[in-house]
Parts: sequence; C-alpha cells; structure tokens
Amino acid sequence: MGHLTDSMFIMFALVIVVYIVGMSIYLILQQIKKLLNKRRDLKFQERRDRNG
Repeated sequence: MGHLTDSMFIMFALVIVVYIVGMSIYLILQQIKKLLNKRRDLKFQERRDRNG
C-alpha cells in the first residue's frame, strides 16, 4: 500500500475506535443513571410505604 492509503486506513481505524469507545462510555453512563434512578425510586417508595 502507498503512504496515502496507509494514512487513510489509520484514520478510518481511528474513527471507528473513537466511535466504539465513545458509545461504550455513553452506554455505561446510561446504565449507571438507570441504576441510580431505580435506587432512588425504591428509597422513595420505601419511605412512602413506612409513612402510609
């Protein structure tokens, strides 16, 4: 492969890697957010049940 083709391949691979890493971080943050909301909802539900 020529020098230009190598550069384009490296750039393409870099874009894919950055996309995968970014999406992974986004999905992990979404799962954490969902877990925290679930815990908060359970805490409020428990408090509501105790207070009648």
